[in-house]
Amino acid sequence: MDADDDKERQALYAKTREDLLARNLSNSEKFDAAILTLSMAALGVSFTLIRGGMSKGGRCRDTYDVSSRASQAYFGPIPKHDKIDYHA
Repeated sequence: MDADDDKERQALYAKTREDLLARNLSNSEKFDAAILTLSMAALGVSFTLIRGGMSKGGRCRDTYDVSSRASQAYFGPIPKHDKIDYHA
């Protein structure tokens, strides 16, 4: 191994490392944009549900029922805590 090979390897390493860092930054930016898009969509859906419930004469019960059923379908039923003794 001579000095020219060592310099060439170091230059190749530096170029590869620079390329990988640039790709990592690009992937992070795309991931951030995707998360922002999803959160904005969820916010839009929630505003739509709230506005839809408010436009029916101020009754939010229908919106609550829909969101409650959707939540229970996704997360499961809400457990009952009637028998918990908080003073024990």
